[in-house]
Parts: sequence; C-alpha cells; structure tokens
Amino acid sequence: MKDDKAFLLDFAVEALGSPGLVMDPTLARKSPCRCYTYKKKPTVCFSEGIIGVLKKAQIKEFCPRIIDKGPSKRVKAFVEASEKASKSKSLRPWLKKMGKELKKKGVTI
Repeated sequence: MKDDKAFLLDFAVEALGSPGLVMDPTLARKSPCRCYTYKKKPTVCFSEGIIGVLKKAQIKEFCPRIIDKGPSKRVKAFVEASEKASKSKSLRPWLKKMGKELKKKGVTI
C-alpha cells in the first residue's frame, strides 16, 4: 500500500478537479486497478502509472482487472478529510486543512 504522502498527492490531484494524471499509459493499461469501497460503493480507484484517483472513464480505459480492496479506514480518513478541505481555493490552504483533518483521524503527514 502507498505511504501517506503518496496518498496525499493522489487526493490533491482529485481535489483540484483533475482526473488521475497518466504518467505511464502502458504500465497503467497492464496493471490491475485497486478500488476501495467508500459509502458502500467501490469509488476510490488507483492504478500503477497514474497519479490520483481514477475517474469512471479512466477505469474503463486503464483497468484490465479490478482488485476490490473493500472498505479501508485509511481511505475513509483521506476521503473525509478531502471533502472538508475541498472548500479551500488553492493547494497550500487545501494541504494545511488536509493535515489538520487527517491529524484528527490519527494520520500524521
């Protein structure tokens, strides 16, 4: 599993309104996607070769196979912190708010 700093980068991309940033499309198309359940739906998906949470179209394009990881306390903490921090208008305040929200959940970045 990714470390917390890598996870923070994934959620930063999402918070800025971007789909996942495709860094290596060949690797992404070969690698299975890992999807986590949040609010009873597998909505948080990652792939090797892509930074950030995948959008639905990216899942169709880049996920030859999906590994359902089920619910995760860590993913839940990041999603909920990101939802609260998303009111920030730019990256620096968003990162600060994420740090505060994650600390409340026992995650230190």
